[in-house]
Amino acid sequence: MNKFIAAALFLFVTALSSCVSDHPLVNETSFNMAERDPDARLLKEIRELTLRDSVRIALANNPGYREAHQAVISAKMRYYQALGAYSPVISASFALGDQLYDGSGGSTVPVRDQVFYTYTTVQANWILFDGLNREFNMLSAKRGHRIQQELDENARRLLVRAVAYAYNDILLARDQIRIADADFTFQTKMAREAELKYRAGTTPRSEVLNFRGRANNARENRESAKYHYELARYTLALLMGYVRGELPADITFPEIPEAVKQEMLSVDLYLDLALTNRPDLKAYREKLKISEYELYRAYGSFLPVISLFTNYSYSSNSTQNAGNNPTGFGNFYVEGNSFNYGLAASLTLFNGGIRYNRIREARSELTASELAGAELWLKVVNDVRSAYANCEYSRRIMEICRENQKLMAEQRELVMKEYLAGEIEVTRLNEAQTNLVHSNMALADAVIKLHKAHEQLAAAVHANGTAVR
Repeated sequence: MNKFIAAALFLFVTALSSCVSDHPLVNETSFNMAERDPDARLLKEIRELTLRDSVRIALANNPGYREAHQAVISAKMRYYQALGAYSPVISASFALGDQLYDGSGGSTVPVRDQVFYTYTTVQANWILFDGLNREFNMLSAKRGHRIQQELDENARRLLVRAVAYAYNDILLARDQIRIADADFTFQTKMAREAELKYRAGTTPRSEVLNFRGRANNARENRESAKYHYELARYTLALLMGYVRGELPADITFPEIPEAVKQEMLSVDLYLDLALTNRPDLKAYREKLKISEYELYRAYGSFLPVISLFTNYSYSSNSTQNAGNNPTGFGNFYVEGNSFNYGLAASLTLFNGGIRYNRIREARSELTASELAGAELWLKVVNDVRSAYANCEYSRRIMEICRENQKLMAEQRELVMKEYLAGEIEVTRLNEAQTNLVHSNMALADAVIKLHKAHEQLAAAVHANGTAVR
């Protein structure tokens, strides 16, 4: 018997432990231990990380997004609990006791009674009607499940946008490093040319120092771009859910995609798509239905509650008497059972106006929900219009920057030839090179901002997949 109890306890404890995570990361106090990242396999065999790969890994590995998915499961279980209210409630109880009595019994001879008793009962109760409370509770739970599904999709929408932003920041910073390196190479080359001329006595030393100083400025710009490159990689690693907080050093990224001209649809069409597809708006529509159900439940409190019940009980009583028993009974044993069933109904006639005021409260909450929904609707419209305007603006700026970069590149080449021919001063070359660097930086920034604008618009209308490269 003891072995059976021990085995049952072991199985029970094992079942409980299987429901709990072995070692949640939040409990880890050592970073070196936390480095053992089981999800690193997601980057296995990836050397050039694309935006599509980044989104795929983030959706599989980001803890915040996975948390939203667990909320969907929890809401589904609440819905099942609401369905369970339609089933009868069956319960059982058992009592066992031993009663000792020691008294005079009205005589000088002591009386001792020992009563051993048991009581067993099984009862069932089934609610037939409760003023539609169960129905609206079930419908609310069903809508609550849909809300969490939409919020899960909304978390996906925002995560995809955040990953795209971080990814583009990496591409921009890396291009800024390339531009700074090109500037450093140019300034170093010109410094060597100036050094040779200085030694030949045809150029003052100030021009040598000029190019060396500007080379150091290029190095400074490179360090700044490198710093932002590292920060962007950390941000992307965080969004992708990597424990180390950084991507592997051997991971590379493709070149900035060419910003080809895309035909923009009418803003009204994007607005219709957003108002139809946005999961946060869908979730709020479900929430509004729950507010309606709460009002109906408040009305239902004026209806009666009707239920069926049944009860079976068994009892036994074993009495042992010792001494002078004034009742004249000796030892005896009694047992019996009973069974009953019936129909019960209850109706609250008055409770101080609580139900009436609950209806007024539910009406006010429904109106407040409608107004909050209108505010969210306007926010969605603003998101789409802002993103659409950003796409148009970024497109125009990118075209201007592209044209200007070509002009500045041609200008710098002409000015450099004139400088080497001794026709102009070094200040003019400095100006031309500065203009070229600024135009290169502006073009890279404009291209990335255009890509971000497309991601912003895709997220605003909930069409992330269409903007992912």
